Amino acid sequence: MWPLAKFIDKPIVSLNADNRDTSPDKLSPNFSTCLGAVLIALAVLGFTIMDAVTKHLTTSYPVSVVMAARYAFGLIILLVLFVPKIGAELWAAKQPGLQLLRGLILSCGSFNAGWAFKLLPLAEAMAIIFLTPLIVLVFARPLLGERVTRLGWALTILGFLGVLVVMRPGGDLNSWGVVFASLCALC
Repeated sequence: MWPLAKFIDKPIVSLNADNRDTSPDKLSPNFSTCLGAVLIALAVLGFTIMDAVTKHLTTSYPVSVVMAARYAFGLIILLVLFVPKIGAELWAAKQPGLQLLRGLILSCGSFNAGWAFKLLPLAEAMAIIFLTPLIVLVFARPLLGERVTRLGWALTILGFLGVLVVMRPGGDLNSWGVVFASLCALC
């Protein structure tokens, strides 16, 4: 269960003209699927806008300042949305060491992405960063015990070849930008 789910108010039951319950948990699976697809599309749009703004801002400001502003904005949203309902319990962590490690990895990934966006065209940086799902697939079996099909491996190889085409080894991309984008993919 999502850790914050217990703090979210339950939806109000709403009845339509036929006195049928139309609250979100009673709606058809098709509605839930469509809602999920819309929310995913909005999330991808949000990340795309955030990356484009980061690219734009890193041309005028240091990467560290842009990242600090990015996380400060996120903190303000967190405080406004969750502190009124949750209070101090928001900051309680069951496994603070793992949470700190997760934050460190996220920070490393964000800073590497910021430097990649600064040094490379956005499309090329994102193509290299999209190595992340390929890396996850490679480690799915040894770390998680997941079964990976032949089709999964074939698509992984195809995706890696696509990244190589974008990276153009020996091409004119900034070498440090490629390094930062690759490090971001590892984080």
